[in-house]
Amino acid sequence: MSVVSRKQLRLDIQGLRAIAVALVVVFHLAPKSLPGGYIGVDVFFVISGFLITGHLLREVTRSGGINLPEFWARRARRLLPAAFVVLIVSTAAVYFILPPLAREQNFIEIAFSAIYLLNWRLAADSVDYLAEDNAASIAQHYWSLSVEEQFYIVWPILIIAAVWAAARSRRIAPRHAVAAALVVVFVASLAFSVHETSVSQPSAYFITTTRAWEFAAGGLVAVLPSVVLRRSAHAMMSWVALACIITPAFLFHATSQFPGWIALIPVLGTASLLWLGDAGSAWSPQYLARARPVQMVGDTSYAIYLWHWPLIIVATALLGRAPDWIWGFLIAIVTILLAIATKHLVEDPVRKAPGVLRRRRPTFVLMCAGMATVLALTVTPVVIGNLQIQQRQEVAASAGTDEAGCFGAYAILNDCDDPYAHTATVDPTAAQHDSFGAYVQNDDSCTSEAFAGRSEHRCTVVRDADTTIMLIGDSHMYSIYPAFDALAEQQHWNLEMRARSGCSAVGVASVRSPLDKRERCVVWSDEILEEITTSDTIDMVIYTAYEPTYDHSDEIQPEAEQRLEAIRQSGKDVVVLRDVPGTASKEIEAPTCIEAAGDVDDPCTSPRPPEGSWLQASGESSADLVINPADVVCDSENCHTLIGGTIVYQDYNHITATFARTLTPWLTQYLVPLAR
Repeated sequence: MSVVSRKQLRLDIQGLRAIAVALVVVFHLAPKSLPGGYIGVDVFFVISGFLITGHLLREVTRSGGINLPEFWARRARRLLPAAFVVLIVSTAAVYFILPPLAREQNFIEIAFSAIYLLNWRLAADSVDYLAEDNAASIAQHYWSLSVEEQFYIVWPILIIAAVWAAARSRRIAPRHAVAAALVVVFVASLAFSVHETSVSQPSAYFITTTRAWEFAAGGLVAVLPSVVLRRSAHAMMSWVALACIITPAFLFHATSQFPGWIALIPVLGTASLLWLGDAGSAWSPQYLARARPVQMVGDTSYAIYLWHWPLIIVATALLGRAPDWIWGFLIAIVTILLAIATKHLVEDPVRKAPGVLRRRRPTFVLMCAGMATVLALTVTPVVIGNLQIQQRQEVAASAGTDEAGCFGAYAILNDCDDPYAHTATVDPTAAQHDSFGAYVQNDDSCTSEAFAGRSEHRCTVVRDADTTIMLIGDSHMYSIYPAFDALAEQQHWNLEMRARSGCSAVGVASVRSPLDKRERCVVWSDEILEEITTSDTIDMVIYTAYEPTYDHSDEIQPEAEQRLEAIRQSGKDVVVLRDVPGTASKEIEAPTCIEAAGDVDDPCTSPRPPEGSWLQASGESSADLVINPADVVCDSENCHTLIGGTIVYQDYNHITATFARTLTPWLTQYLVPLAR
């Protein structure tokens, strides 16, 4: 937000800011009431592009150039103090209010927020199937601030380059050169946004390159000459432009392909209102922006944006549920009060401070000090916690090698006493991190690549053996991979795995997969089938998938039967591994449930699932063998989350790598005789 005097301040822009922040806050408090309220962020982006471009062009006109260090110093004084205050308060809330299992994710995202790279972190997580269901962190809203700060770094350099090119040519006015550069950014970024949104919408939502065109749209308005219209025409156009902002807030939703081409609607609506400017006519919507409450919200919109989300997260943690409308109203009031206090006690004093704080070097020193403080408060506990987790996992790994013992699944296989007892080895935090990714992080035999917003994993372990087994499936296959890895090592087998998150491996995608992921699932499944059926080296194919997520499709069972039969007809033994039962509800992850239960024995049980499923039926029809992990993790009535002093699941349906490793003897009794 540019720093201007009250006399220079365009009241209509403050009104736009008020609309933008109101949309975001209402969306976060009541997403069902305003499912597309996230477009308020795009309104902010356009406003920033307009104000910053105009400010820089005026500086070029006034002085012939841009003082880059001074520009960055002003931005730092204006934006960072309040941002760091909220981050430090949020860090304290993570320590004292949020549950322990939420600390690492929150600390990491606060750290990325402090260096304004959170949007790239969230983009990476969005294509990680096991991370995409992470609960929203207390600093997640800083993703848009990260985009803005990256804009503040790059934008003046872009304009300096355009002005320099104009000076070199001597035939192009600096303003025209800037306009040309903005057109290039607008077209290139919009085209990339449309493409990337169609290919990987979750990551496209966060990355800067899909949003740059929105800043360029505002910048182009700053380059355009002002417009003078009759009051009636101005009012009519303004109401239409405002409708382009308000209407998407009600019609867009979480699964909309945003920010693709549909983002043009609120962006062009905002740009049009900026171009039309303020109006004295009471018939224009800009006139409503003059109301003191609207101006107050516009003046404090930055601080409102900073505070509202941490308050929602804290309230949710304290209540144990999402805030209802009464709590939402209280959160809104507290947000406004904190925003007013932040503006008058933090933002304005620093921005207007005389003396040393007006100088660039102290500004940058304090900026680095603020970042270092937040990083120290967040990175240190993460590092210490990870060291502790590593130590616990080493102990668990040691226990997991004793197949005659009572750790993990061995407690069932060896008929140990009290197999569901809570012991000293139970560690919810370690279980939360005990994933396939952690298991193979230093293993060159496994690689991962994202296609259409989903990870595809390939593992190849060659031992110059006579027997080769191929594992295929979705994330449930690679979560149980450690068991097959250990088995293949014991038996001296070659091991291959092909697994894609959210894809059944027989051409049917998860129920929540958008079109691009469904299309990629079919292509990938066909590639795997071709690879297997044409191979002369694969002896056994083992297939599993997350059964419930494909139950919506009438195609899943016939597709599975057809493809498994094709594999068997190509001369391979086919084994179907039934799905692990998972926890009682996907709303309650196993580590969280175990932590909440305390030292209680056999907590968090769920009823044993009934026999019969598309996967079981497909195996009985087209496979040589069907085996069921429920025989280990369940008794005749209940399925257990705590077995042999270890937690079965990393979340609510993926088993931990440690528990998977202890399933090796169980797999051995079925697969070794078949392989011979």
